[in-house]
Amino acid sequence: MESNTDPLMEVVAEPMLSIDSMAAVPALMARIKNREQAAMAELYMLCHAKVFRHVAYLIRDDQAARDITQDVFLRIWRYASAYDPAKSSNAMAWINQVARNQVLTELARRKRRQEDSDEIPEDMPDEGNESEQMARMTARSPAFAAAMGSLSPSSRRVITMRFFADQSLAEIASELDVPLGTVKTWLHRGLARMKTALEAGNLESLKP
Repeated sequence: MESNTDPLMEVVAEPMLSIDSMAAVPALMARIKNREQAAMAELYMLCHAKVFRHVAYLIRDDQAARDITQDVFLRIWRYASAYDPAKSSNAMAWINQVARNQVLTELARRKRRQEDSDEIPEDMPDEGNESEQMARMTARSPAFAAAMGSLSPSSRRVITMRFFADQSLAEIASELDVPLGTVKTWLHRGLARMKTALEAGNLESLKP
């Protein structure tokens, strides 16, 4: 029966290894696929510093690099069966790819957190001049169509529902199944982008 013990927690109990070559990695990976915790401990001690340097170079954050490096080895243990030497003869390259994927996951998580922090709160009152702003921009057609085309699909849909289907922000949020603050954010960003695009178009039309 497979042990539920985290093999990384047992590394400290392993004796110092005499392995001094990356040539040992493929054999260790084969043993890890057979769920040998001792092999996982050997791989960790052999490759930890190398993986950490690779992750730290990509993420530029030592604390995050330490956490990600631990996650990398946990994923190697859990998903060792995904390693196919027939497709990737370089086991270390496969491990580095796992590390890169974990870095990309962390960067995506940070981006989502940043976007969430930039989101307009649901309880923030509406500006009240959105309809007037849209009317002014619509009057600048045919540049209006081009400006609409420059929006993200989310902002374009919200603007269409708000001003051409005359739906309230609450109705839009319900129909799109997203928070009200998200709808306000998409609307605000869309209007700002349209204004910039239309102003750029007007300046272009004034050139000789």
